[in-house]
Amino acid sequence: MWPFVGKAQPERFSSVKAWRGTFIAKAHRYTSDAIAPGGQKLGSLVVSYDSYFTADFLLDEFEDDPAIWRGRILKASLDADYRGVKNQVIDQEDGNTLYQEEFFNTSGRPDFGVQPVVELLFHRERGWSLNMSTPRRDAELTEKMVLTTKKGPMLREQTQRIISASAETGTETRAYPARGLILFAGAEKSEGARSIPGEIAGDIVWEYTAYLEPAAMEELRLEIDEPTDYPIWRPSTTATAKAGKPLVVTAKVVSVTGGNPQTRVERFIWELQGTSREPGVTLNFPVDATDDRLDLELDADGAFFVLKDKKQTMERAVQAGWADTVKVVPYDWGGWSTLQVTAVLVDGRRVTGTVKGKGDRGLRIPKRTPDSHIADGWKAEHEGGADNLDDDKIAGQKHDGDGFSLYEEYRGWIVAGQHAGGDPQKKDFFILDMTGGAAAKGIELFKALSQLTVHSELKPAEMSTATRLMNGNHRRGARQVDQHGVVISHEGNGPGGYNVGIEGADKSKAGRPKEVQWVFVEQHHENGLFAAKSSAEYHLSESDTARVYDRGVAHELLHSVGVDHHGEQKWTLLRAAFQGASAPLNPTGRARFTTGFSLHTSQIDKRDDFKESRGETITLLWEDTKADVAAESVAAHQSELAKVLARNRSAEGVAQYTEIAAKMAKLGITKDAAFWTEYDADRLASMDATRGIRVGHAGGTDSGDEECVMRYYFADAYKIPGRENAYYLIRPVPGSTHAGLGICRSPDGTGTNGEPYFRFGAAAGGRGNCFGDICPND
Repeated sequence: MWPFVGKAQPERFSSVKAWRGTFIAKAHRYTSDAIAPGGQKLGSLVVSYDSYFTADFLLDEFEDDPAIWRGRILKASLDADYRGVKNQVIDQEDGNTLYQEEFFNTSGRPDFGVQPVVELLFHRERGWSLNMSTPRRDAELTEKMVLTTKKGPMLREQTQRIISASAETGTETRAYPARGLILFAGAEKSEGARSIPGEIAGDIVWEYTAYLEPAAMEELRLEIDEPTDYPIWRPSTTATAKAGKPLVVTAKVVSVTGGNPQTRVERFIWELQGTSREPGVTLNFPVDATDDRLDLELDADGAFFVLKDKKQTMERAVQAGWADTVKVVPYDWGGWSTLQVTAVLVDGRRVTGTVKGKGDRGLRIPKRTPDSHIADGWKAEHEGGADNLDDDKIAGQKHDGDGFSLYEEYRGWIVAGQHAGGDPQKKDFFILDMTGGAAAKGIELFKALSQLTVHSELKPAEMSTATRLMNGNHRRGARQVDQHGVVISHEGNGPGGYNVGIEGADKSKAGRPKEVQWVFVEQHHENGLFAAKSSAEYHLSESDTARVYDRGVAHELLHSVGVDHHGEQKWTLLRAAFQGASAPLNPTGRARFTTGFSLHTSQIDKRDDFKESRGETITLLWEDTKADVAAESVAAHQSELAKVLARNRSAEGVAQYTEIAAKMAKLGITKDAAFWTEYDADRLASMDATRGIRVGHAGGTDSGDEECVMRYYFADAYKIPGRENAYYLIRPVPGSTHAGLGICRSPDGTGTNGEPYFRFGAAAGGRGNCFGDICPND
């Protein structure tokens, strides 16, 4: 028996045999604030949390004392998406910072425990309330801590643990409706705050709606039609954040038995739930964006509608019919949300929208799986997988990934004023070219050799020269790491030619983009002076000289993506002093090169160590003919010798060398003026024979594959195997050295590093697979 007859007018409910209803609870928290840890040192705190819980139930069991209806849950879902970031200065003097991040995402049917309970309670004069078992859904909470010092960032700790996301479970006691049988509690807020799982986020307040109607009433559905372009639609915008192509969505109230309902619709309420607030419009534009504008908004055609809540809610009064249409307008390339709709009928009944043919509460925008923020259509065209996936592969390269998550590849960048999406099957790399186009051909060569997808058309407004971050605009979208680009310019700290500034580099020049402070190239357009210098100094062929500037650009850019030289040891500069056969410091009686010095007669009175500085003999043989270089030098300077002798034997010369003979006698060398006249003539005439020789080393920077752009071509001599102080000298003619335009995949020596010369041999151990070492991933 109904127990409250006559006490609070609830007797009209005695005719109800069963109830059907819906409970909807949503929680949202977004903060982006400066904080003062300990009240002293400033930092920043970002918390973004969205959760949405729905449950449809049927109550068909009645207990009359107390008056309680019980039943079962027919359908339920719980979506929770959270990210919290705390970044604070922990050492003001040294600038050390501690970055903490935690995040989780979960979606699906929750667990209500062993015996799920839903209860509708009538509280005599006070009213009614609804309670249910606590819905819970497990999620993996990822927690990261990164310490950044002057030496750079260092991952201190990354852990995963299982947490349980839950939702609001019921209403406060509500007064009975003045008339009718509809029980409704709308937009109520929970009295007690609930804590988001994790250490950073803090508390949230749930907003809930409860709706119950007698099961005997006409059962209605509000069906959301998936738009024709829904499978391929994705959010878009412009560099100036203008509205992108909207998604137009229609919903219609229908009777479950078919046809139109018996009751007229009073109004439709459309809502965007959990809309993203990613800064900027892409990962890099505007640079260092901090806005928190909602990425999707509602709009509509026609009349009688009102936009509210920053265009996240649209209400339209219905004049006739049972359907309505809304526009979802994007302002970001990576935005997401869930579109909910409710129809309010003139008799007070409320119907919540479900996707036609699927029953999902609300329409996910864009079309995507519950655990993803990426449009399904884009994944179908490119690659599927988790939003944080970063496994871009290039066959033959040892390291996968380019530092950009799948979501980041999807959201993309602004390059030269236009949107550029990533390709998750390729590796993206970014270059801000400040050379005015001088480096363009070298960048193209780098692109061809590395097989990276190189974005080098960036404008200065599209990459910060201070941070060089190419994914700095982020809040909740999945990411792996701060990923950098590089800047190439005519300014840097290099000594000239080409250079790359690798932060913390010691012996190695290989780095990753985050470590590359600058890439420097000389200001020689169209090869000009640099080509001429290379041809004269390094004896390159005409064809090699034409591309040497481009080769240098590609070489330095490869350093910025993990590629090292073919060896640690550069060439050694050896000074080979020429001595004629009659030189007083030459004990061999024949022309030679020596590690000592040629005695300058003009400095005799300033040197007292020449007796101990005879030096060791250096044997230099021409590489191609094996002829002795010193012997050839004697023959080559005979005509010059005759000119100098004539000058030295003049009256003025005889007086000069008579004085020199006297000085030398005091030092213990008793030679007459005629001897010194001939000696000094020989020395002066053969000055061009004294050489500064760049001796390359086996397994050094000039070793390995001769075609590789990472191989140096600067050495002009190499050791003769099995002999001390003996070297093959490369003949200084165009084409005797080679500057390749390829990239090696093996350490083997090729060209002159192979047969028949074996100049510098194979690359050093662990080197010589330059293509395999390419890694743009920070």
